[in-house]
Amino acid sequence: MADQGKELSSIDFKNLIGGPLIAVVEAQAQAALSTVNFIREIGFKKPAKNVGDDAGDLPTTGEPIYVVFKYPKEITPYEPKTDYAISVTVANAGLGYKSPKVTFTGGGGSGAAATASIDSEGRITSIEMTSQGTNYTGAPNIAIADDSKPEGLQAATATVAFIPAKPSSPAVFQEMQLEVPMLSIVLFRISG
Repeated sequence: MADQGKELSSIDFKNLIGGPLIAVVEAQAQAALSTVNFIREIGFKKPAKNVGDDAGDLPTTGEPIYVVFKYPKEITPYEPKTDYAISVTVANAGLGYKSPKVTFTGGGGSGAAATASIDSEGRITSIEMTSQGTNYTGAPNIAIADDSKPEGLQAATATVAFIPAKPSSPAVFQEMQLEVPMLSIVLFRISG
């Protein structure tokens, strides 16, 4: 019968177990070096060689490579043309109106028209524009009359608001620039 202790002691465990472990460590080191070289090649410019550089110096990397994205950004939006607008607000309702008549004068245009509404005591409750007219460049004057000339009429007053016309204005764009390191794009793509 063979001596099992002698057989076990004759096995070279150092090479049997250590050899594969050393091979794994060396493979990992080669993979890491391969990754570093890939990153240097893809993500950085080649460094400039200076006269007198020693070949034994540690390798250096150049400036990072950037990808530039240019795009337009809207600074001011397009504004369409607007026509002038006339609106009327009752300042003093007056009293005793039966059939009020609203007229506009001045303001450089013509054709503005409005209708006045009254309550049961003849007070002006509202004045609604029925036509903005044409060619107004300023606020017209307003007059509220009653052709039936009722007794005890107390005159109403109103104010006119005028919003001038405005030509259209185009949108304004500014060219923007976004710089992204090439390495970020490549590593994001690899990991994604």
